[in-house]
Amino acid sequence: MQREEFYLRSSDNQKTIHGICWEPKGAAVAVLQLSHGMMEHIGRYDHFACWMAKQGVAVIGHDHLGHGKTGDVRDLSYFSDEKGSVHLIQDLYKITQVVEKRFLHIPHILLGHSMGSFITRRYLTVYGKHLDGVILMGTGGQPLWMGAMGKLAAMITGIIRGRRYQSQLLQQMVLGSYNYAFRPNRTTNDWLSRDKDQVDAFLKDPYCNIPFSCQAYVDFFNILIDLELRRQFDAIPRNLPVLLISGEQDPVGGFGKGVRRVYKQLLSIGMKDVSMKLYPKARHELLNEINRQEVYEDLRNWMEGKGFLNR
Repeated sequence: MQREEFYLRSSDNQKTIHGICWEPKGAAVAVLQLSHGMMEHIGRYDHFACWMAKQGVAVIGHDHLGHGKTGDVRDLSYFSDEKGSVHLIQDLYKITQVVEKRFLHIPHILLGHSMGSFITRRYLTVYGKHLDGVILMGTGGQPLWMGAMGKLAAMITGIIRGRRYQSQLLQQMVLGSYNYAFRPNRTTNDWLSRDKDQVDAFLKDPYCNIPFSCQAYVDFFNILIDLELRRQFDAIPRNLPVLLISGEQDPVGGFGKGVRRVYKQLLSIGMKDVSMKLYPKARHELLNEINRQEVYEDLRNWMEGKGFLNR
């Protein structure tokens, strides 16, 4: 297995995207592109990517704007001065273009986790035709009014304190309630996983758990609002296979309710191949849960079942 780091110019024409590609020893039978979650980075997927590479699947992904090694350390939690939500999607497409040049004539699957799953869902409305399959992990569905109110709060706070201001109040509004279901709490992020070592590693990682800036919240809420308004949903390829997976104890997915809402939404627009699995007792980060090996194998089996691993 070969692990290679690379850098590209971001679509904002200012920052540099940091990415990682994991390739199997022999020729890859498929390629899995990753879109990571909020307040983390692509390096956290190393164990999963190495396992996939052993199955013959190349894995590629990048640090979103405001995350990891993309941009400057001063820009952690800040996407862009303008059109941040657009740049997130266009940067994802830049990685897709790398895939299309580097891995010819093999299936291309996009996996989005948490924030990355919402970006992925919006991505499908613009670049879905470039994909052969999609996996949405740790996603959810919130009413339109919640996204609108969140955006308004972030905008007002940004006007008062500055767009780069990291508001603890906004952080509490968006993520603060997630830990309530797991009281008494050992840490502020017990909701991520039942695996204590994984939660501790997240908290110790210098690129993780950095509160979003006001502008980053505005940009993210723009994506949530677009999804609730079903903006450009007509452009989503209806034959594209989609798999939704989540923990039954994942607060981001409303403990299953929000995931089912997304599942029904995709069916309602005429998607012809949508499946869903909820893992009992599992929390938000399925790839870092105590049953992660089960999740790894389920993802591989789904790809194999769709014919993506047959060469």
